[in-house]
Amino acid sequence: MGHMKMSDTPDNKLAIYLPHHAIIREDKDTSRVRDVYDASAKGTKGRSLNDNMMVGPVLQPDLRSLIISWRKHKICVVGDIVKMYRMINMTENHTNLQRIVWRDSKDEDLTSYNLTTVSFGTAAAPFLSVRTLNQLADDEEHEFPETAPVIKQAFYMDDLMAGRENIESTKKMCNEINTILRRGGFEMQKWSSNSDEVLDFLKRGDNNRNKIR
Repeated sequence: MGHMKMSDTPDNKLAIYLPHHAIIREDKDTSRVRDVYDASAKGTKGRSLNDNMMVGPVLQPDLRSLIISWRKHKICVVGDIVKMYRMINMTENHTNLQRIVWRDSKDEDLTSYNLTTVSFGTAAAPFLSVRTLNQLADDEEHEFPETAPVIKQAFYMDDLMAGRENIESTKKMCNEINTILRRGGFEMQKWSSNSDEVLDFLKRGDNNRNKIR
């Protein structure tokens, strides 16, 4: 999926190698295997990548406030973004700080790879992801003035909790959320709603998109 590339500077002294392992969840319908990187592992100088990384401020509402606001709507929807961290590219000069070694077989030599997207396990990952969503909302607000603010106000990390007062306005909002997010390289999944009509509408949209692919 283009989430890492072979390092062209394997002897770079400024590179940071991250221990990594897989988390396997058989109970999950999506993302049953999640790769986790230990950016808190300390190097020979006693410092880790996370020790030296600026975390960034909290940009989203707290969960309690979000749930209270969400419950006020007559028509409610929830969903989440597919692999949100992995959809956000890192700048080229920072990928050396997210390096791993890998081989497909124990008979092969280890090869160095740079992770090219935001990585789960790094201290700044939540901020970088939310900041990207907020910037995307700002960029598209001129075209979607009613819906772009929803992206800034109704997400808790990659989980959306939003709604409107009637079915048609909810459908419009969901359509526009999908459009805005796709422009930033994101896709929504696992939609649910307290309205069967809205849920059927969202499922038809997912099916049509899959056919196009």
